[in-house]
Amino acid sequence: MRILCYGDSNTWGAMPYTLRRYPGKVRWTGILREELGTGWEVIEEGYNSRTTVFDDLAEGRLSGLTYFGPCCVSQSPLDLLILMLGTNDLKVRFGMEAITSAQALQRYLDQLPVLPMDGGRPEVLLMAPPRISPAYKRLPEYVANLGTDADRRQRGLEKR
Repeated sequence: MRILCYGDSNTWGAMPYTLRRYPGKVRWTGILREELGTGWEVIEEGYNSRTTVFDDLAEGRLSGLTYFGPCCVSQSPLDLLILMLGTNDLKVRFGMEAITSAQALQRYLDQLPVLPMDGGRPEVLLMAPPRISPAYKRLPEYVANLGTDADRRQRGLEKR
């Protein structure tokens, strides 16, 4: 069984305040791999600052949608696709609410039926990104990117 985990720095396993990565067994994808055991292949496709559909002209073209199709085709056959994107969409420069990110994920789902994937279309699990704690406001670099109300703009998404 093959699982593709497609996401941002949370999937990549970025350590806060560094350019380093958590060890494989500490990342959520590594924990998933351990829990599932043999017979499962967990493929990590995380990229720092990746957004759902927005090109970030300040940091480079980071829309996850651009690479999504080629990635799914090259990694096929897949049994499960886990999508976890949206945190970077809350950057101040985009001016978005979390619900906009959730709606943008529909574009990923719309692509799947038309991709020439070996083995057909995988099952899909949409994962909400981790909740942004109000404590992020103590970190100037996070406030610079997310503004002072990202925790508020993320609220309500878990109910959808």
